[in-house]
Amino acid sequence: EDQRFGIGVGVWNDLKRRAPHYLSDFTDGVKGRRSLHKMLSATVFLYFACVLPSIAFGTLNERNTHGDLDVKKVFVSQTLGGLMFALFGGQPLVILQTTAPLALYTKIIYEFSHSLEVEFLPLFSLVGLFSSAFLVIYSIFGLSRVMKYTTRSTEEIFALFIVVAYVVDSIRSLTADFYTHFDPGRCRYVNLTALNSSLADNSSDVVPVIDNCQPERPLLHMILLLGTLWVGITLYNCTKSPYLTEGKRELL
Repeated sequence: EDQRFGIGVGVWNDLKRRAPHYLSDFTDGVKGRRSLHKMLSATVFLYFACVLPSIAFGTLNERNTHGDLDVKKVFVSQTLGGLMFALFGGQPLVILQTTAPLALYTKIIYEFSHSLEVEFLPLFSLVGLFSSAFLVIYSIFGLSRVMKYTTRSTEEIFALFIVVAYVVDSIRSLTADFYTHFDPGRCRYVNLTALNSSLADNSSDVVPVIDNCQPERPLLHMILLLGTLWVGITLYNCTKSPYLTEGKRELL
């Protein structure tokens, strides 16, 4: 393999290496006796594998950006980006989709745009163009060779940043829910039995006086949060369990 350094050498070598296989990457999926059946099965599977995260993270982006970046825009951007990458990237089997780090970056950019008092969508577009310019520079100068000097700690630090950001966001959301619907200073209760003896057989002797006092909502929020954490840890530890077979444990 040619490792010479030069402007555009890596891009030119990639083009020469991928050009003979460009058409076959698209035609191999319909060749053979059962190829068409496998292609349709993979297409249906990948359709739902791409649509479900787009809906989930698109809804999250819509909430974080107050409607500036909704589910429809996520679908359109992911579809156009996937088609462009498949046609011009030389790797049609690589699936592009919205991920949790992108949703987090979108929220950070939205908050940053408000702090600067500028519109979010133009700034978001400029960030994308700025990132694309860096990718072009990296490709022209072949800076991918630097990746061999990186270690696993780089990926772990990035993963730790994502985890900490989402844990802080979830705790902040739970705290805000408690302050909104379970504020001891505003939630005043009265005894229904003292007011009307006919309500003595009610399931609860006390009820909130104000409509905004709904303690069951933050409590349910906390139960779902801790329950989701427990289910995730339990499923992750299934691989170390003696139950079921190895394949079924991996599937869980």
